[in-house]
Amino acid sequence: TSDTCAESDMAKVRDLAHTTGTMGGIPRRKCGKKEKRRDAKVEATCRWTQEMRAKTCGRLAGSLLAIAQCTGNVGTADAYELPAIPTEFPPLRPVEVPQVKKETLPNGLRVFLLEDHERGLVNGKMLFLGGIRGEEESKTGISSLASNVQRSGGTKKYPGDQLNELLDSYAAAIELSVGGSTITAQFECLSEDVQQVLPLFGEVLRDPLLPSKELDLFKSQLLSLIMHRDDDPGGIPYRELRRIIYGKKSPYARVPTLQSVGSININDLNAYLNKWERPDSAILGLVGDFNADDMLELLRSEFGDWAPGQGQPQEPSVLPTPKPEGESKGGVIYLVDRPGLNQAYVAMGELGTLLYDPDVHSLDVLNGILNSFGGRLFNEIRTKEALAYSVGAAWSPSLDYPGLFVASGQTKEPARFIRAVQNVLLDCTESEPSVEVLKQAKDTALNGFVFNFADTNLQLARIMSYDFFGVPEDFIYRYRDELEGTTSSDVLQAARRHLHVGDQPIVVVADAHSVRKELESLGMPVQDLRLKIL
Repeated sequence: TSDTCAESDMAKVRDLAHTTGTMGGIPRRKCGKKEKRRDAKVEATCRWTQEMRAKTCGRLAGSLLAIAQCTGNVGTADAYELPAIPTEFPPLRPVEVPQVKKETLPNGLRVFLLEDHERGLVNGKMLFLGGIRGEEESKTGISSLASNVQRSGGTKKYPGDQLNELLDSYAAAIELSVGGSTITAQFECLSEDVQQVLPLFGEVLRDPLLPSKELDLFKSQLLSLIMHRDDDPGGIPYRELRRIIYGKKSPYARVPTLQSVGSININDLNAYLNKWERPDSAILGLVGDFNADDMLELLRSEFGDWAPGQGQPQEPSVLPTPKPEGESKGGVIYLVDRPGLNQAYVAMGELGTLLYDPDVHSLDVLNGILNSFGGRLFNEIRTKEALAYSVGAAWSPSLDYPGLFVASGQTKEPARFIRAVQNVLLDCTESEPSVEVLKQAKDTALNGFVFNFADTNLQLARIMSYDFFGVPEDFIYRYRDELEGTTSSDVLQAARRHLHVGDQPIVVVADAHSVRKELESLGMPVQDLRLKIL
C-alpha cells in the first residue's frame, strides 16, 4: 500500500537521523553537525520521491482491489466483469511556463532566479563561454585540466582538503566541468546553508589556488588516458570521422596529444581562466527554496564587485567559429588496422545542421523512423540480415556551427553492413514514410515533450542555455508546433536535402588483412588511416 511504501522511505530517513542512545535495544549511531546536515539533505531529496511513490502505490492498491472484486475474491457475492480498456482520454493540462526573475548586475553578470519551495535545496549553475573551443591548438586539453585543478586545488583561503571538509560539513557540493563551448560551475546545498556555501562558490571561481601538485596529478592522468585511448576500438570511428569531416586542426574535432598536454603549466591555466571566466560573459542561475529578491541582494554582495582579470580586454573574447575544412572528398573508406580484431567497428557520416535549420524537426522525425526497435535500420540490419546487434543513425544539430549526421554499428561483415546501411539511407531519399510510420515517430517525439518540464532545475538550465546562445525563449514551443505539423513529404524533402550517401566518408576499424578485399569490392577507394598520439 501507499502507507507501506512511504513508511519504508521514512524508516530509512529515521535511521540516518539517529543521534545518540538506543532505540529498541539497537544502538543509534552518533551524529554530529555534518551528519545532521547530510541527513536533512537526504530527507529533503527523499520527500518528493515519497510523495510520488505513495501516489503510485495507492493507485496500484486500488487497481488490485478492483481486480480482486471483479474476480469475486473479496467476499462479494457477485462477480464483476473488467471494464473495457479506454480509448479516449482527457487532454493534458497546458504546460506552465516557470516565472523566472532576470537581472543583469552592473558588471555584466546575468542572473536568473527561479523559486521552488518544494525542493528544500538550492542549486546554482554558472555558464561561461570557453570550453574546448576556447583552447589554443598548441594547448589542446587545457580546459579539462583547468576545471579539475580549479576545483580540486581549492581557494587561497581554503586549500583543497579544507574546502572539501567545509563543504562536507554542510552536505554541499561544488563542481566544475567543460563542454565544447562552455565552462560550467555548479553548486548544491540545503536552502538554510546558502549564505555559507555561495561565498565558497564565489571563491572557487574568483580566487582559486591552482597548486602545481594538482596540475601534475591531472596531467599524469590525462597523459595516461591519451596513451590508452585507442585500447577500446569502439571509440575510434566516431573520433576519426569528426576529424575527417571538420578537419584535424578544427576546434570542433581537435584531441589532446602528449605534446600539447605536456607543454601546459600553471601560467597557462591562469591565462586560460582569466580569459574565459569573467562576469560579463557569464550567466548565473539559481533554483530552489529561497525568496528571489533576498537572493538577488545576496548575489549582488558576493559577485557585484567581480571584474575581469588583470590585463584582460574590456570586451570578452569570442569563440572561434571556423568553417569545416575536412580533407576528405567523400566516398572514401578509411581503414584503421587492428590485427586480431574479430569484429569491425564502422561509422559513416557528413555535415549536419544548425539548431535553427528549417528542416530540423523533419530530421528529428526521420531519426525516429530510422532508429530503435521497429526502426528501418533495426529491421533491415539486425532483424532481416543479422549483420549487427546494434546499429543507429542520427542528426545532432549544434547551436553555432553545423553538427553531424553519423550512422554506426559493429559487425563481422563490414562490407555487407555498409551496403545495407547505405540502402536504407538511400530509400529515405526516394520514398515517403507511410502514414503509420510517420505517426509513430511523431508520437514518440511528442509524448516525450512533457519531460522537458518535469523538473524546475532542468527547466532553468534550458532557459539559461537559450539565453546564453541567443536562442529565442519560445523555441521549444515553436519546435513542438513544427513537429506536430510535419508531413511525410516534409521528411522526404529534408532527407533529399541533407543525405548524400555516396559522398559520405566511412571509417572502419578492423583487422585490415581480413576485411580489405571485401571493402574494395564496394567500389570505393580504401585508404589506410594510421593513428597518432604524439
